[in-house]
Parts: sequence; structure tokens; C-alpha cells
Amino acid sequence: MKPGITVLIEQRGGEIKRPSLEALSEALRLKETLGGPVIAGVIGKDAATIAAKLEASGADRILAISNDALELYSTESYGRAASQIVRAADTGVILIAATVQGRDLAAAVAGALDLAYAAECVKLQVEDGKLVAVRPVYAGRALATVSSNSEPFILSLRPNVFALGTPPGGSAGVEILEADFDPAASRARVTAVTAADKGRKDVSEADAVVAAGRGVGGPEGFAPIEELA
Repeated sequence: MKPGITVLIEQRGGEIKRPSLEALSEALRLKETLGGPVIAGVIGKDAATIAAKLEASGADRILAISNDALELYSTESYGRAASQIVRAADTGVILIAATVQGRDLAAAVAGALDLAYAAECVKLQVEDGKLVAVRPVYAGRALATVSSNSEPFILSLRPNVFALGTPPGGSAGVEILEADFDPAASRARVTAVTAADKGRKDVSEADAVVAAGRGVGGPEGFAPIEELA
């Protein structure tokens, strides 16, 4: 297997999402057996500033594509930018968090570059120098063990499954890539994103989830549940 792992980092509003840091932690763990560098890829309006937050993350290199037209996520523009990062990194494995955005982006990159793709992985291991992934199938009723005969191999990792390690430190520099396409020329463009409730934490980043149903009796029954959460 070609050495090295690329992690495509998800950010929103300049803040790096926790599931991406989980994927980066898993890449650093796999590096011990797969070898090669761990490369983080960041896309956004001010990707250089966002990428600088990863300098002490343990990544060996950080690649960033920055453009005003990349302020908000869209499949076409981010897919092309991520594909450019993947080609520049030239590693055998690509990891991405299996968030709503991450699943969409992983599929876009896999389609654009004709890559093998394993979605929603819950375990990664190395067997005979080859990366093997475990992922749920049949609506979670069974687990499938999969690998790829082609490279690079792109995998999305289910949030809150892989341990978020302590950043080992380091001083990786940020390399700015000039987009090899015009992000402003995308056929579809997102003009605004409205959060449903800015005061609530993203459930994909929660350490614990508290749920309630009809047993609480009515809207007033959710009050103690919200206090607990």
C-alpha cells in the first residue's frame, strides 16, 4: 500500500468540527503501522487561518485551498477542491468524518477520482500491510469487513466512535494551494446557511445524548430533560 494518510478536515464558520479531529487522531494511530506522512487538508474562505490551528495537531503537512467563493459548503466547489488536495497529497488512504457534509464530500471525491469508498466505518485495522475497515450494513443489523484492491482508498468514519486523542504537538507548516479551477464558476452556489438553533450543540459532537418521548406527557415534560442535557 502506498504510504501516507490524508485527512480532509471539516470546518464551519472557521471552527474545526470535532469528528474531523477524531479522524485525524485515528490517522496518527494508523501511521504507526502504515507509515508515511499524515496530511491534513483544509478548504474554506480563510483556509490558511483555519489550517494554522492544526500546526500542533501531529500532522506532518497541512494543505489548504482558500477562496472567498468557498465560504459556504457546496458539493461541486468543495468536491473539486478536495480532489485537488487528494492529488497533491498522493497518499494511499484518505479519511473524512462521516458527518452529513463529510458523507456528501467523500462520495463526490470518490466519484470524481474513481476511488474505492467505504462509508460510515466504525473500526480500522491493518492486516498484512493493508487497511481493513469494518462498517455497518443492512441498517446496522450486521457488520461487513472491507478492503480495497486499488489506491487511494477513501473512508468516512462515523462520529463519536473513534477516540479523540491528545494532540501530540509539532510544528507542521501550512502549504497554500492555488485552486486549479474557478470556485466562483460553480453551477450551483450556496448563498446562506441558517442554523436551526444556535444555542444547541451539534449532536454529532455530543459526549452523551439524552432522549425523551411520549412518556414525558407533553411539552412541559421536556423541561427537566433539557436541564439534564
